[in-house]
Amino acid sequence: MHTVHTPYSIRMHTHVRCLRALPACAACMPQVVAVYEALEKHGLLVYAVFYYYAILGKSFKGSDRVGHTEIDYIHLNAFYTFVADCGLATDAKDLNAFSVAWSIVDAKDRTTAALCAHNVPGALCRHEWLQLVVRMAVITQLTQLTEDGDRKSDVAWAVDTFCANLTAELPLVLVGLVDGNRFRSMFCYQEATDLVLRQNEPLLRALFASYAALANNGMNDALRMASTSRMCIGEWLEFVSNVGLVQLGLVSLSTAMRAFSLAQIRSSHDHSHTQEMRLRQLSFEDFLEAIVRLAYVCALPTLDEVHETGAADGGDFLLALATGAEGTFRQFIARRTGSWLEQPRQRIHRCLSMLMALVARLVEANAPLSNGQLPADVRGGGSLSKALVGSFVRHRSVNASALRLPAATFDGSKIASVMQEIEAHNNAILSGVPAFSGLSAPQIKILLGAMSVAKFKQGEYVFEQGAHGDAFYLITCGQAAALRTDPNDPSAEEQTIAQLGESDCFGELALLRNEPRAASILATSTALDVLFVTRAAFEAKLGPLSDFQLAKYDGVVHSEGVEAEELTLVQDAAHVLREIK
Repeated sequence: MHTVHTPYSIRMHTHVRCLRALPACAACMPQVVAVYEALEKHGLLVYAVFYYYAILGKSFKGSDRVGHTEIDYIHLNAFYTFVADCGLATDAKDLNAFSVAWSIVDAKDRTTAALCAHNVPGALCRHEWLQLVVRMAVITQLTQLTEDGDRKSDVAWAVDTFCANLTAELPLVLVGLVDGNRFRSMFCYQEATDLVLRQNEPLLRALFASYAALANNGMNDALRMASTSRMCIGEWLEFVSNVGLVQLGLVSLSTAMRAFSLAQIRSSHDHSHTQEMRLRQLSFEDFLEAIVRLAYVCALPTLDEVHETGAADGGDFLLALATGAEGTFRQFIARRTGSWLEQPRQRIHRCLSMLMALVARLVEANAPLSNGQLPADVRGGGSLSKALVGSFVRHRSVNASALRLPAATFDGSKIASVMQEIEAHNNAILSGVPAFSGLSAPQIKILLGAMSVAKFKQGEYVFEQGAHGDAFYLITCGQAAALRTDPNDPSAEEQTIAQLGESDCFGELALLRNEPRAASILATSTALDVLFVTRAAFEAKLGPLSDFQLAKYDGVVHSEGVEAEELTLVQDAAHVLREIK
């Protein structure tokens, strides 16, 4: 079987999210230990909730309002939103109980002051949030009675039950962001992602170093924990704003804050200033992850759109759109902006490459030359010099609203028509898929909008036998082969059981069943283009799959040298759902 060995040459941190160790005095108390273990059990969720609601209500308006960008505390209004989202308070009396719990935890306590030297009144830090979780668990769970009519009194049980119930009540977007390590494994620690980061490493390192150094000039968060080797939230937002992503509408400030928060380390060894900086600020590796997360959700063109229009790269394409008809660019952003709950529009290294091409062009176009004038020509590329990046940072720091958009290298007037042709081609192919014959034309269009694009080179696997699968694939260009190995004979060679071409599809039933892939799909043409949609993306756009009657092939397949029963098994697993001609 094909295996990819990833060098991870630019490695992000693996964020082990755990609670700090108990003090010795507390560890000797069984009840405290039990509560600690309950919190530890749900640590991913508890901290995900904290960081999600800590961002609510925060804003960024430049260095004169940096304190408002502090995202490591939950304010009272955000806490009330949490209570409402989870349906914890059914009336004013219930809400008052939670308000009292908040006030008790927020009150200055000399016995716990040393736990956070940077704590602020009127907001809860991480360790105060844990205290509040315990109090909320007591409020909601220990009012219940046992079978004997006694009031429950096991606080550890209450915490465990409270946290377990949260998963069903929390907003879907929050639940989907709980496991950051899964995101890193799937999208950051990949060879193709690593290659794009390496190609742009000089630019990325220069940008990180330049903005991390701004702490000494007032661009830091409310903690004023100055560090020139780590980037605080204020510096990050200044960076995202200066490179034009916010001004162009490609990224909102809340999305930028969320990307920063998700890239933060969640664990520390102690309560020292050094550890607090690790928790609240980004290392260079964390910064790379935040960039990948932005690329994941940004409105970006596909490789086909870039090639068909004659654009030099994704940045060139976007600049042509941005300097063209305003309505076209805004429509593009509205349709293409993604979500971390969905698959990216295309493979993540393509997204990252497109985003970095834009950043490089904007940095170069807004970096004054030695004569003080902005450059006439912009070449782009990820190897811009440190001196040029420094010139860009100084210029944008005093000219934040004057973003210069360089001219595109091609005629952007045909972008709209090219995009329409590509969409019409894909729509025609999708409309002819038997599995979706029961969908109406408007539903087909919605489904197409939910699908992502992927390209594979000859010899590259779309997926391998035995892998988890929950996506449906549609070939729009190229050929592929369905391969299968006898699961009872690991030494056996792969056997070709089907040849697939344009308009062929595989994985329909993977939308309905969570089963391992029963066969591998290998690109056999020079290039293989596919559209794919996951179960989550399908249901987010069209509703529960149970509401649709997806058509199925009859599964009767005959091919020389392959048993019909074996092929039927492959088809029934939804990995080769077509008749072999």
